[in-house]
Parts: sequence; C-alpha cells; structure tokens
Amino acid sequence: MELQDKKRFIKKLRHKYRLSIYRDETYEEVLNLKLTRLNVLAWGGLIVFAFLFIVVSIIAYTPVREFIPGYPDENTLMSSLRNKQRLDSLELELARRDKYFDNLNRIIMGKEPENYDNAGDTNKNITYNFYKIF
Repeated sequence: MELQDKKRFIKKLRHKYRLSIYRDETYEEVLNLKLTRLNVLAWGGLIVFAFLFIVVSIIAYTPVREFIPGYPDENTLMSSLRNKQRLDSLELELARRDKYFDNLNRIIMGKEPENYDNAGDTNKNITYNFYKIF
C-alpha cells in the first residue's frame, strides 16, 4: 500500500495543468503556461533562494548591517581598538613599575639590583603611534 501511495503522489506532482491569464476587458489571452506541481515547487524554491541570497548580500556588503541589533557600528569598533591599545600600554607600564619596585626592594634589602633598560615615557610613543594609525 505504501508503494502505491508514493506512485500516486509522484503522479500528482507530474500531472500537467494549464495556467491561462486573460485581459478582463477583451478576454484576450495574455499568458498561457503548462505547469506541473513539481515545476511550481522548483520555481518557487528557486525564487525564495534568490531572494534570500539578495537579502543576505545586501546585509553583508552594505552599511545596512549596522541597523541589525547587536552589530557594532564603526564608532564602537574604533573605540574598542583604542581601548585595546590603551590596555596594552597599561600592561607594559604595570610590568615596568613592578620591576622598578622589585629593584627598590632589592636595594633596601642590600642586594644587587637587576639591570634593565628604562625606555622613558612610553605615553609619547604610544600616543604618537596611536594617532599615526588613525
């Protein structure tokens, strides 16, 4: 019984129908198509796929994506980049400060301090490089 139902379903999909479109005033035939249900499903799927492709392309490659909630705009991205650079420079300064205090403790305890290069004021270099990027 199951096989007969499948054959009947496939036969329904392949059965041909005629679609005729007429002008209302003159009853002149404008369009005449022979269609099957399978053709209608295939064309409908193709149209939906093309529509989705166009919409996704517009969202992905144009500034329209900024209207999507949760997507960061250009100012947010620039701000996060600035914050990342500031955080990196602060980590560097913190490491230098810890090394300096370590040397002070060594001197207070009467031990030999470690020799390290003091690069001076790092804010000038960081600020200069930061504005050079933007």
